Amino acid sequence: TGEEPDDVRDRSLAGLDAGGDLRDWDLPDREVRIESAAAAPDRFTTAVVVAAYGESEPVFSPSA
Repeated sequence: TGEEPDDVRDRSLAGLDAGGDLRDWDLPDREVRIESAAAAPDRFTTAVVVAAYGESEPVFSPSA
């Protein structure tokens, strides 16, 4: 939430720091990307946020 990209970036990084501290996680390779869009009269702007972290393994075994 916010109109200034630098403020949004600072709040995002502070949130990541707080989440990492809460869970005692080290989050070394962070990538934060801030995008903005001009507001248009009588229109809505939608934001999609993805937070992905950790290592993963396949749920299913590949077919032989």
